[in-house]
Amino acid sequence: MRVLGDVDSNPDIDTDVLDTQPGDVWLLCSDGLCGYVEEEDIEKILLRRHSLQDAVDSLIDKALSFGAPDNVTVVLVETQPGPASNTEPGTPRFAGSAATTTDTGTVRETGTARIRLMPRRRVVRRAQPVEESHFEPRVDEYLNELIAETKRRNRRRRLLWTLGLLGVIALICGGVALAYEWTQTRYFVGTDGDTVIIYQGVQQGIGSLALHSVAEDTGIPLTALDGLERRQIERTLSASSLDEARDIVTRLGVDGE
Repeated sequence: MRVLGDVDSNPDIDTDVLDTQPGDVWLLCSDGLCGYVEEEDIEKILLRRHSLQDAVDSLIDKALSFGAPDNVTVVLVETQPGPASNTEPGTPRFAGSAATTTDTGTVRETGTARIRLMPRRRVVRRAQPVEESHFEPRVDEYLNELIAETKRRNRRRRLLWTLGLLGVIALICGGVALAYEWTQTRYFVGTDGDTVIIYQGVQQGIGSLALHSVAEDTGIPLTALDGLERRQIERTLSASSLDEARDIVTRLGVDGE
């Protein structure tokens, strides 16, 4: 944060010397990871890793699944026992728009990187002591606040998405309920195969769910109707009210007794 936008060629850098043991794993990352993934989740992934590359992939995938931008950078370094070797580091892997191919067929390295660093022989240089006055003790607090704000913003966004989804579901359920209520204001005259029946609802259904029920059984047998009337009843006759449905039955000219 001291270098961004600063033209000073000698920025102040906080340094510290920490002891390490064989098997220690060091995590270096951008806030694309720590700003979106909780520390507990990061710890679980590191403890359950099968390899460094597996842990790097899992951490990046976790961050992206939580809505992190494409600039998620994760580096894991594992301390190995014995003297340093000349083993070259693993080949970087790129995700999303980070893997772009040029006209010459080479891969241009930009964006999200997944990489395993192996120990290499190097000259160890100790940091030069810096006067206490050059330090800015509030930098760590500022960075922690930035990460905390990012996490709060992500929680608010997930909450808004959840509330929005619940609102859509509520609107759909409300629309279905209103549509069903409307169907129950309709009637039609039909048959159960033996007698003339006045039904409440509509002839259609939703799958195996019928949108009608028996309102009145007239007791008029189909055999008492002539051919035309029988075909009409079998095809059903719609009515806007129960009284209108009763009028249709009356016009059949058959005594229900």
